[in-house]
Amino acid sequence: MRLVVRPQLGTLLNASSTGRIDAAHAHPSDSTVAGDPRRCVASIAKRSGDRSEFIRLLARHLQTEFEVGLVAIVAPEYEQPIMLVVDEELGAQVHRPSIRQSLQRATLVATASEVALMDPSNPEDDPTGDPAGIVTGDLSDDASGDHEAVHREDDVDTALSVRGYRIELKSAPERLAVLLVHRVSERPTPAEQVQILRRLSLYGNSVRDLDAGAGSSDASTAEPTPPTSNPSPGTPPQNAGVNLTPIAGRPQGPSWLAQRRNLLQLHRSLEVDATAYRIANESRRLIGCDRVTVLVPRGTRLRVRAVSGVAVVDKRSNTVRGIERMVQRAIVLPGPLVLPQSDMLPPQIQEPLDDYLDQSGATCAVLLPIRIATTACSNDFEEEFETDPFVRDGELVGVILAEYFSGHDSLEVNGAMQVVASESSVALHNALEHESIFGLGVWKSIGRARRTGKRVWIAAAIVMVAALAVASVIVPVDHYIIATGSVEPTQRRQVFAAVDGVVKSLHVVDGQSVDRGTPLIQLENAELQRNDESIAGQIQTTLQRLASIKAVRLSGEGNETQSSRMAIEQQQFESELANLRSQHAIIQAQQEDLVVKSPIQGTVVGWQLEHRLSRRPVSRGNLLLSVVDESGPWELKLQIPDREAGALLESVKQSEALPVTFAVATQPDRSYHATLQGVATAARIDERKEAVIDATARVMLHPASQSSTDVFDPEDVKIGADVTARVYCGQRSVLRSWFSDVFDFINRNVMFYFR
Repeated sequence: MRLVVRPQLGTLLNASSTGRIDAAHAHPSDSTVAGDPRRCVASIAKRSGDRSEFIRLLARHLQTEFEVGLVAIVAPEYEQPIMLVVDEELGAQVHRPSIRQSLQRATLVATASEVALMDPSNPEDDPTGDPAGIVTGDLSDDASGDHEAVHREDDVDTALSVRGYRIELKSAPERLAVLLVHRVSERPTPAEQVQILRRLSLYGNSVRDLDAGAGSSDASTAEPTPPTSNPSPGTPPQNAGVNLTPIAGRPQGPSWLAQRRNLLQLHRSLEVDATAYRIANESRRLIGCDRVTVLVPRGTRLRVRAVSGVAVVDKRSNTVRGIERMVQRAIVLPGPLVLPQSDMLPPQIQEPLDDYLDQSGATCAVLLPIRIATTACSNDFEEEFETDPFVRDGELVGVILAEYFSGHDSLEVNGAMQVVASESSVALHNALEHESIFGLGVWKSIGRARRTGKRVWIAAAIVMVAALAVASVIVPVDHYIIATGSVEPTQRRQVFAAVDGVVKSLHVVDGQSVDRGTPLIQLENAELQRNDESIAGQIQTTLQRLASIKAVRLSGEGNETQSSRMAIEQQQFESELANLRSQHAIIQAQQEDLVVKSPIQGTVVGWQLEHRLSRRPVSRGNLLLSVVDESGPWELKLQIPDREAGALLESVKQSEALPVTFAVATQPDRSYHATLQGVATAARIDERKEAVIDATARVMLHPASQSSTDVFDPEDVKIGADVTARVYCGQRSVLRSWFSDVFDFINRNVMFYFR
């Protein structure tokens, strides 16, 4: 077995000069504790001088224990991942970026994945480049061993990949992850892979428990405690561990675990706002920044839901709007983003970024878009979450903006940020899912009542609701439709100008009682006067000439020829006289029309007659005033909305005299009774551009029943006052009557397309 140096992956794992691993390098205690991961890890830690030696010994042990061809490890001590290569063929063909990707995606749960090999037929497959088209299939097992699920993508090319197993032995910032890769010629069965994953999970738990127990015992004196019989996977060992030497400046193991316990507070609530506030305040201490802002998507926009150290967020402030605008533009970039960058960003992002930096006063910031990708498991009711919070094709559940108000020269996305993003993605996803439940308040109330033992009351409430639902379908109620209109006397005449003229005088005022034929208005027309005088003069001239002709003929003077001529002239003057008298009669009739008289007995209706008509010219057909008979019958002129007239038209077919109850706008506390008289046969468009059907109803001055309606007194009601009427349209069920608008809308806009 030879150690191979891969410059692209990092430092040589073995420091021995021979580069061989044989029985001479093995520790005597390895054989005694073989088969128990907890005792093996404790033994390796006991004889390790520092953390680097522990990693090297652990890599050798894992290679021997699992008989794999390659072991890759990522640790803070090394700038890049390192490999222990046993199979030279595997070391020459393995795809380096695929190893980096697998180590980066390693989690606390042991996971099986495909590690890509370089395609010998593709000369462009550069081992130092990024993996292109790598599709990973996972066979994973949880730490408890109670769940086994196999998930493999359909398009995985197993001919160009080998099977590997990855696990995160320690979390950030002292992140330690291991990848075990089988030889090229080996591919274990799914059952064997499940057993390997279970055993690898035990190693992960052992390393984490070993580091957690270092605070209570010394590494040089700790002795491993024999394990209990048949330990269950995931059960913490009872032995004291050895603290791995941490890198300077990084938090110690127990302190880091305490901070991880603080992150568990993110999952205490399923309310989005409460979760966002916990993320903002807890992550600020863990990341070590000056301020944390949490944004949650609402529709297609990202909205600020929480700011660390702030109880109430002013969503209309310039700073909040600047953050939302900047994040909305920058979120299109893949993965986390350190702001500002040395390279110039697109203007669509650079402009809102500059505005945000000017308004907030921050010197730099880290934008962490947290996403979560779900894949269906074998159980239809379960989902498997992608643990990488920065997965590009996942659902965006929020954005964490870590802001710094003092200079940071080497700001980057560290392990603490990854842990915060990972925990926040699950917490926000659960909160958003919980918030989207329909009728959540009702179901919560039912659940609380059920927990408190109030099942009898729940059953009674259900029975009551069911009874009300049945009653709403069976019990009939009176159905009414609402109409608007005006109330006026039935005997109402409008007075128009019969001829052109100028109002000379007014003989009446508004509200004055008049009899039939009483003069109302006196008009004058100078042209009619001139024509009358002219025709009168012509008549006088014609009469004088006719009289002279008759006198000459009676005297008998003149010859026969002159007598015949005068007879013809007499006939002409008589014809002309008849024509002039006919014209004079017409002019006199027009002059009589200059006096406007009342057509009926009643009351004059016209507001400010003196102001509107005095000395004003009027034309023939102009409305001057109205005369109404207030003592006679009154009627309602109603306008019924066309969309609500269906029930009315159905009832009119059975009986035209439908009862109507109305209230006058000036007397809303009183209701009067009327009877529907007629409904128009066509709809029209009113002033509000709505289709209406006109209807009339006769007001009952003396209703048969005065218990529910008041007696209509014409003296208390203004002519033309607005009224609101309720027309009785028979009986319908409670559901159909109260929700008639809903039924009509569904029939008109939904059921219409299926009939």
